[in-house]
Amino acid sequence: MSHKNKIIAIFLTLSTLSILGFVLFKSFAAKAPAASGRDDREEEANKENKKGPKGGRLLEDGSLGIEITIFEKGVEPQFRIYAYDAGKPIPADQLPVVIELTRLGGGIDQFDLKPSGPYLTSTKIVEEPHSFDVAVKATYKGKDYAWKYESHEGRTEINDSALASAGVSVEVSGPATLSKRISVSGRVNPNEDKLQRISPRYAGVVKELKKRLGDIVQKGEVLAIIESNVSLAQYEIRSQYQGTVLTKDATLGSYVGESDVLFTIADLSSVWMDFNVYRKDFGSLRVGQKIIIHFEEDNKPIEGKISYLSAVGMENTQAFIARAEIPNPKRDMLPGLFVHGSIIVGNIPVPLAVKLPAIQSFREWSVVFVKLGNTFEIRPLELGRRDEEWVEVLGGLKPGQEYVTKNSFLIKADILKSGASHDH
Repeated sequence: MSHKNKIIAIFLTLSTLSILGFVLFKSFAAKAPAASGRDDREEEANKENKKGPKGGRLLEDGSLGIEITIFEKGVEPQFRIYAYDAGKPIPADQLPVVIELTRLGGGIDQFDLKPSGPYLTSTKIVEEPHSFDVAVKATYKGKDYAWKYESHEGRTEINDSALASAGVSVEVSGPATLSKRISVSGRVNPNEDKLQRISPRYAGVVKELKKRLGDIVQKGEVLAIIESNVSLAQYEIRSQYQGTVLTKDATLGSYVGESDVLFTIADLSSVWMDFNVYRKDFGSLRVGQKIIIHFEEDNKPIEGKISYLSAVGMENTQAFIARAEIPNPKRDMLPGLFVHGSIIVGNIPVPLAVKLPAIQSFREWSVVFVKLGNTFEIRPLELGRRDEEWVEVLGGLKPGQEYVTKNSFLIKADILKSGASHDH
């Protein structure tokens, strides 16, 4: 197994252990309270979750039954309420009903319902997530009725110790500055300011070659020995700087002239990264702008600055060159390798944004997990512009709310494990 594959395997193992440890810790914490009333609680929960003929939650008091559904097929989510007296349907106009929803954090939505054929329907949308404490009031034959129940979706409780052990981080939502970027592709080239093209002082015959392609040479080190074609005396060709042999255009016994390049030697302690930029984007570029470079997908991005912009375009590609000079202390960024980058050409302030790693998929939504005390709950978001760090939020979250940034996937895993599903 290669070194890179070993690193990937170790990372996957650690990630798996982290998830397992978090789930086990959470499971233990959930089981820690006394289990003496567990069977009673489950029986009570099953009773409260009784279903009606339409598949909704059935609330009963004596002979009166109220079935609550949230209908969302082809329409925005709305309440539809069916009523029964001793199991027989009650006309919708004979049973006034009011529903009050209390959401995480204390927000309250109140719904007055109106008759619509065989059921009562709400006049406003039941906003997602459908996670709330429900209070229902009704009047029938001069008697008032009231019910309360919990209907939680995408919600879980995790204590601070479990969060700390799992490495979960929380931040406060608010304004941010997105960067406007141009994506570019290019390649690594030697730094030509540190490049030697070595030719013989006198024409002659190559008697010895001391270096091969890829060899590291020191300043003053002998590269080859040439026998002068005029004096027949032998002389040495030496390197003027430390570097790496990139090309060798000489063979033993061959004749070389004074204009022939025998060796190209580059000091690779820094390299040029030349990026192709389309005409439509080139006008936005300036020397000194920051560029974020991705040399390898599994490596940390490299930051640099544009040091040169070409004065003419390339005929074959109709593109321009934007160059960044990048330190290369490990000499691992070798000429010829492809790179990708994004040039930051401006800043975009937005009133509300979240960190990119905070975003998770849940059902058909993009969500973050808000935190209130030890409770976490999904918030489906309407998203706007983004960069490599931030995502603009257009709806679904309020400024000042705490949300999970680091290891948000662990919160999602715990919610899915707990079975807090979309149950109406």
